[in-house]
Amino acid sequence: MKYLRVCWSGEKKDRNCCRCQKCVWTMLSLRINGKPLPECFDRDITDGEILRLRYHSLDEIKSMERLILRAKVSSVSVSWVHALQISILLNRLRLAVHASTPFGRILRSVYRFFFPPFL
Repeated sequence: MKYLRVCWSGEKKDRNCCRCQKCVWTMLSLRINGKPLPECFDRDITDGEILRLRYHSLDEIKSMERLILRAKVSSVSVSWVHALQISILLNRLRLAVHASTPFGRILRSVYRFFFPPFL
């Protein structure tokens, strides 16, 4: 686990960024299975950061929804699961607005005001 690499988007090519969808998915999968955060991740993700996650496609959203199903099957009900559910809902709305309305820029600006991305 010390040498596990799931990320290609980090600034340091030999470390995980702890922010991209792959890193977050891996960290949350470990939580579901009751494993501690391994050394390969410099830091853990907070509930606030989970809320501000941005998914770029429905495939990424579906991947995170599978995590929620795994958490429910494993009887995991902690704050990060609720944050992930809200994050998925917000991203579904964001993607729908982005794809379908002429007022998308205004609505995206409102969304970004209330849920700024974390970097």
